[in-house]
Amino acid sequence: MNLQDALAGGGIVIVLLTLLEIAPIRINPWGALRSAGRKALGCFGSHINSGVLTELQAVRDAQEDMRRKLDSHIESDQRRSANECRASILHFNNELLRSIRHTKEEYIDILAEIDNYEAYCHSNPDYPNNRATMAIDNIKDNYRERLQHRDFLESFSGGE
Repeated sequence: MNLQDALAGGGIVIVLLTLLEIAPIRINPWGALRSAGRKALGCFGSHINSGVLTELQAVRDAQEDMRRKLDSHIESDQRRSANECRASILHFNNELLRSIRHTKEEYIDILAEIDNYEAYCHSNPDYPNNRATMAIDNIKDNYRERLQHRDFLESFSGGE
């Protein structure tokens, strides 16, 4: 094979390459090197920071435990407050049943307690509510009657 045959064969290859489109193959050595470097640094960083990561997880666990305890205390406090509202409602109703009269302000205060109690019962359906329902109905009925007849116990103001 001489030079003229080689050039002719090379010319055929060039002509074929121009007629056929070959997908370019990209070679990016810097991208591969960068990726390998990130992986190496990530492993190295994880090894160096393992103690900090362990402590951070311990802090997160302690924080979650504290949140659960706080939620439990809040729930307990709300239940205690509902129990106190119910006790006030039952006591007020007991006084009504014994014909003890009350001022309009006392009725307004107990109606606010009833609102708080009913709101708690509504948002906590598992709370035992049936102990005060009849007392609440009686207090509201009695309040309506006092409003109609305008016969609340008069409050006394000192010094006049």
